[in-house]
Amino acid sequence: MEEMDEQQDLLDQDVQPPPCDVITFRYLDENAQSVWLTGSFTLWASSLEAGALALEPSAQGLWSLTLRVEPTGHHEYKFIVDGGSWIHD
Repeated sequence: MEEMDEQQDLLDQDVQPPPCDVITFRYLDENAQSVWLTGSFTLWASSLEAGALALEPSAQGLWSLTLRVEPTGHHEYKFIVDGGSWIHD
């Protein structure tokens, strides 16, 4: 019964979920010096200058980037590690 009350409390707070077009990309590599994101939404840019997006490093080699992506259609992406290795997720 207590669990149901907690769930109802959350519903009563009118907490909105994040928009479905906001995505956090994460990549784990303790040895990486840089990690970029590229894909159909960047026209497969191969460098930052061409439009690839830089992920930010955090503790223990976790890199991340949150961005808004067009919510319709099919999107593909890869990570570019240290400017040369293209890694699919």
